[in-house]
Amino acid sequence: MYSLFGGKPGLVSALYAQVFARFAQRLAALGRSDDPVADLVRLGHAYRENALADPHGYRVMFGELSPDDVGRRAARAGARTFEPLLDAVRRAVRAGTFPKHPAAESIATALWANVHGLVSIELGAFMPPRAGDPAAVFDAAIRANVAGWAASARRR
Repeated sequence: MYSLFGGKPGLVSALYAQVFARFAQRLAALGRSDDPVADLVRLGHAYRENALADPHGYRVMFGELSPDDVGRRAARAGARTFEPLLDAVRRAVRAGTFPKHPAAESIATALWANVHGLVSIELGAFMPPRAGDPAAVFDAAIRANVAGWAASARRR
């Protein structure tokens, strides 16, 4: 099997590129609305849905692989899946809904970390038993996160 891809590194790179391509398609299918905050919530849900639909792919995407393991081209393709999130945050900043400081990249990273952490906890079956329905916990958490950034903009 490895020989079809030029060895194990080629196979790993192709797999990495494939799972990120599917993720990018899922994000692109969401489109873009006039409400960047609603878009952020939809992006968060798409992230979770993608991970639950393909937990093995999610582990390939966000596991132990580094850009050196997958090659620059595949790593760049994977990194581009952050752009819809960053775009929505930038639109929220321009609209005055989110604060100008910290930078949009910092806000987007914090939003991603929230979603990523919740998904990782759910996939790893680490959700505390009394936390409730994982989907409800997830939805409440991402809505609280974006509401917090919006409240931060109003205080400035």
